[in-house]
Amino acid sequence: MSKKDLKDKLEEETLLEEKEGEALEDEVIEDLEIEEPLFVQAEITYEEEQFVEIEKAREIFLKQYKSQNVIKWIVSIAALALIIVGWLIFLDKSIYLTIGSIALSLLLILGYNFIIKRYLNGKMKTYFDVFYNNTTSYIFDENKYEDVKSAVENKIEPVQFIENNIYKDVVQVGSRNLTTYEYKKMTIQVCDAAGQVKAQKGLKPVFVGKYFMAPNLYKGEEPIIIYLKGNEKSLPPTNIEHLNVISDDKVMAVYSNNDAASKFLTKQVMSALKKIKTDDVLIDVAISIQKEKTFVCAGYDDTLMVLPLEHPFDPKPTKNYKEDLEKFSEFIYALNTKPKKE
Repeated sequence: MSKKDLKDKLEEETLLEEKEGEALEDEVIEDLEIEEPLFVQAEITYEEEQFVEIEKAREIFLKQYKSQNVIKWIVSIAALALIIVGWLIFLDKSIYLTIGSIALSLLLILGYNFIIKRYLNGKMKTYFDVFYNNTTSYIFDENKYEDVKSAVENKIEPVQFIENNIYKDVVQVGSRNLTTYEYKKMTIQVCDAAGQVKAQKGLKPVFVGKYFMAPNLYKGEEPIIIYLKGNEKSLPPTNIEHLNVISDDKVMAVYSNNDAASKFLTKQVMSALKKIKTDDVLIDVAISIQKEKTFVCAGYDDTLMVLPLEHPFDPKPTKNYKEDLEKFSEFIYALNTKPKKE
């Protein structure tokens, strides 16, 4: 599924939260998304206990989801029957009986929607908690990361995304599972995030993926934008027209109005950066290096960003992200480390 197609999904079972005008739903569950990758999975075996727990939670929620669908059909048929009875039978006897039966059918539907929404929200939150608790436990290796703090409901403020200045005219930002951790004694934050801009028909995404925030040693007033190119699903930066092109090849482009930008991108920084490779899971990467702040927009495919429902949990994208996380952390650490003397 292309990132262009993701717009519709974001509007239906939105990843984003309505806040401050065009913000996202207040409830955590409506802020999250469960969809299905458009491919047929082979049989999967789970080596890690965390993945076993995720698959168990998915199977439980799938049963709950299917059972409420059956109830929904029963309620819908009952409501339709009341309308038919009111129209065909009661109408000749009393207009009040007809109106009453129609009103009762509407109350039945509204009452069901209210109850089932609360029920599903609770069950879905349980699934999301299990999913993120176990993926966090797997991804953040105790030997490499310290002081890991994470929760599904943790979010960033929209300004924390907009200030990266990678994408132009972002009007809606959503996030989930904001995680704070230490890598080599340096504090880094990462979350699932999405940014959207206005389009002819509603909104369209300019970014969906993992969003990193951290300090750096850069003192320049002009930002440095780095873009690691990817495949046809890529969503390149849209706010670079005013920047000079420092370098541009098949793999990477660097933009800045700071003529001395390349001096900050030391051998250690570039060495760490070149270890990050885009592929079918990590689609592309946009990096904003600003005065004392680093922002990394790692665009990931649906196979990582969207939780499974009908299909079994596939651990491969999560394993890929675990490897990527160390590379991103090392790159961010390099930006906050004084250059080694040659």
